Amino acid sequence: MIGLQIFRNDGSLSLNLTNRIIKPLGEFYAQLGEQQYIVDDKIVGKNIAIFYVSATIIKTGTHQANIFPNNIYIKSNKICWEFLGNANIDSKAHIPESYTVYRCKFSYGWY
Repeated sequence: MIGLQIFRNDGSLSLNLTNRIIKPLGEFYAQLGEQQYIVDDKIVGKNIAIFYVSATIIKTGTHQANIFPNNIYIKSNKICWEFLGNANIDSKAHIPESYTVYRCKFSYGWY
């Protein structure tokens, strides 16, 4: 384990930051028009942190759609995300062809 632990003279723990370090679990990609969740049984019962890594242009247009999912949440053993507004998957047919579409990469871990 990596972290910071400070002990008192009597040997008892004064400061323990070991459990504050993020332990990586995996990564996922969010893209308009694709499945909007991943299943990972390792997240059940843990505090999960999710980090944006990068975005790749999938389709070029004169306008930008939402780069990031507007809502990312945990539901049991799933990490779910939603695109809202113009980039809502339910209204995909209404998105003008001139919009740029991104594929966003995220990593996640527990602490």
